[in-house]
Amino acid sequence: MATVSCLTLPLVSWLPWSANARDNAPDTSVLVFRCAVNSPMATSTPLHLLTTAEWQRASRFHQSIDRQRFVLGRSLLRQVTAHFSGQSPEQIELLVGPRGKPEWVNSAGWQVNLAHAGAWVLLALAKQAVGIDVEEIQSGFDYYSLTNSVLSNIEQDYTAQQVNSQHAFYDLWTRKEALVKATGLGLSEHLPHVPVLAGTHIVADDKIGGAGLFTIANFWVDNQHPAAVAWAGALSTTHSPVTCYTV
Repeated sequence: MATVSCLTLPLVSWLPWSANARDNAPDTSVLVFRCAVNSPMATSTPLHLLTTAEWQRASRFHQSIDRQRFVLGRSLLRQVTAHFSGQSPEQIELLVGPRGKPEWVNSAGWQVNLAHAGAWVLLALAKQAVGIDVEEIQSGFDYYSLTNSVLSNIEQDYTAQQVNSQHAFYDLWTRKEALVKATGLGLSEHLPHVPVLAGTHIVADDKIGGAGLFTIANFWVDNQHPAAVAWAGALSTTHSPVTCYTV
């Protein structure tokens, strides 16, 4: 069985990324990094930061924005993880898991996950299994058409009762996606069976892809991009569980 605790982070303070971030963050913290697709890092990625296979994968994206976000994600991942490992970005070796999740080889216990949507790329870094999701709220998008494939009946009733049912839907959706990315399940058809209303839930581990304790926290990157991060472990009572940086 698995125990899943869900909460909403208070207003997030995005700190500027600095070299002492590692020293300030306990090993039980989850670090979240955001990078805008129009940032200097996005527009000046050195060729050597990506492998030949990654550049080939990038070239297969039909939309330029998808290609740009993929390249930025890999660049962000390598430059941040290089800082934590003491390696150069070029030395960071990544493997792609069976569900497409990047895995950092020789990471000294660190685990990573990437997400991107709209104007942002997000990276989550932790000393335990971690998953992150971000979505873009687009004008005119019929989010209601997704409710049956994403939410349980109880969750659909909950969102319908909220003042802003759209925001409530995205809060729950990003929580679910972050959790199945943390466990490695990654199957969208399981989402209605993943309970993520605020509070604590006991759920069969085959429904979420893992056993033990998991925590999910949702937050907003900006007023158009809801997000959530999930990690293996309980919520810390001694320090903020999530520290957020802008790169």
